Amino acid sequence: MTSPTVYDNEPAWKADGRNYCGASEAAGVLGASKRSSGLKVYASKVEGIEQEETDAMLAGKLFEAPILKLWEHKAGAVLQPLAPFSRWKLPEFHMACPPDALAIVGDAPVVVEAKNVGAHNADWDDGPPLYY
Repeated sequence: MTSPTVYDNEPAWKADGRNYCGASEAAGVLGASKRSSGLKVYASKVEGIEQEETDAMLAGKLFEAPILKLWEHKAGAVLQPLAPFSRWKLPEFHMACPPDALAIVGDAPVVVEAKNVGAHNADWDDGPPLYY
């Protein structure tokens, strides 16, 4: 397993992120997202146009630590938090994933990404949709 790339600060992390497509962006490109589109992803990568941070996005960042603690408790696994401004890269696919932590489940490393689904959870019968 490769190690994540760690950046010195958020501007450097964001700048390099323009070179990769993350999972949420892939959903936008494929037309599977209610919040994004191929044009929005293109604008963010080529022109550097960023979505303004909403209260829900800020809450998601602030709640990551307790959400990860809950996962740890439910999964019976110990998480190894990753450094701020880090990213796993899959250059062969031009994909990147900024995970929140790494867990070892059995003998296998598992990348864990925490999401605050909030009130959306009540709308999902079968778990979060693909674009989430």
